Amino acid sequence: MNTRTVDILYELAECNESRDGDVNLLIEDMKQKAVEYESDGLFLQELLMEGLNLSLSSLSKASTSYLNHLVDIALALETKDTSLASFIPAINDLTSDLSRAQSKSKELELELSTLRRKLTSALVLEKRLQE
Repeated sequence: MNTRTVDILYELAECNESRDGDVNLLIEDMKQKAVEYESDGLFLQELLMEGLNLSLSSLSKASTSYLNHLVDIALALETKDTSLASFIPAINDLTSDLSRAQSKSKELELELSTLRRKLTSALVLEKRLQE
């Protein structure tokens, strides 16, 4: 052990403490969001029950399945809720990501094609040199 090693270990310990603090903040934020979502869910459930006399148990299997699919899509798209205003930007973001990926794929295919031509030329030249 020397002073440099101790300094590095001290910096590492400080970074770990900072990261632990960040993780604790994220955990608390997630807990708060869970409480808020649960509260919103209960409010909407009461609203449906009082306003339309609908409960989750009174929905058909198809309706329940559609709601579950909607929730799964919202989770996959990482939207804050299942409103159209949340889905449209998420889908636009995915479309942009897809476009960038396709563009990058075309660039890589062009580069691969160029490398194949160069490799073929090099192999032909090597064969001529051997002859």
